[in-house]
Amino acid sequence: GPVYTDLDQFLSLDRQKEILARAKDSEQSVLFAIPTNNFCVIPLIKNLEQELAGLKQTHPDWKITVAVCVNGPEAGPRAQIAQQLREYQQPWLESCPQVPLVIIDLPMPGKNNAMNALADFAKQNRDEIITFLDDDVRVSQGSLVSGVETLLASGRICLVGGKVKFRGQSRPWPRLASYVINRKEMYYPFGCHTVLYTESYPKLPSFPISDDRYRALVFIDKKSPQPFQRMIIDFRARIYAYLPTSFFR
Repeated sequence: GPVYTDLDQFLSLDRQKEILARAKDSEQSVLFAIPTNNFCVIPLIKNLEQELAGLKQTHPDWKITVAVCVNGPEAGPRAQIAQQLREYQQPWLESCPQVPLVIIDLPMPGKNNAMNALADFAKQNRDEIITFLDDDVRVSQGSLVSGVETLLASGRICLVGGKVKFRGQSRPWPRLASYVINRKEMYYPFGCHTVLYTESYPKLPSFPISDDRYRALVFIDKKSPQPFQRMIIDFRARIYAYLPTSFFR
């Protein structure tokens, strides 16, 4: 598909105004989307249960769906991960009866392809807002609702992300790396947690490319003296990303 360098290339100004007008309604349709090819997604799903139950109490008129796209080659762990998620659907239903848990099994590797599949599902499901979460994060209380509320209150088509804190495991090198990364200033939302209007999602190229930087490229307002005005860091939303020990072996 086409590669975009600006939001206005695929979302007209008239359509942007229509989306923002709809954002004022009390009823919203929100998809929480998780691309994965890792067993660590199971603890994240359990982490989301209580958080989403609280979100439904805060916004009972919102339609909420969770979708997990398990993707990868046939020879990998994709089938086992998808099976574990399907086995968890019944306990999930008992805990969050108003929030469907959808499993998408995609026989195609690459995080970008999984994110594109989730965005396609959001459009089919008529979800106006999509929140992407990496499979190795944990969210603090109130973070999910805060990210969506920040987007709705912004009054513009933008990209919202929580304040990401990286945590190393018990080994020294991951702990040192997380300390160094956490001291850097965030100028745009990381892929660990991003919230945007579904129609403003720029379909990612299938070839390997940083999804963080590609989205930042699209949302940077190159015509404005404040180029980062279409990207918001929500400091109320605390997202904890865990650096894998395997990265340092």
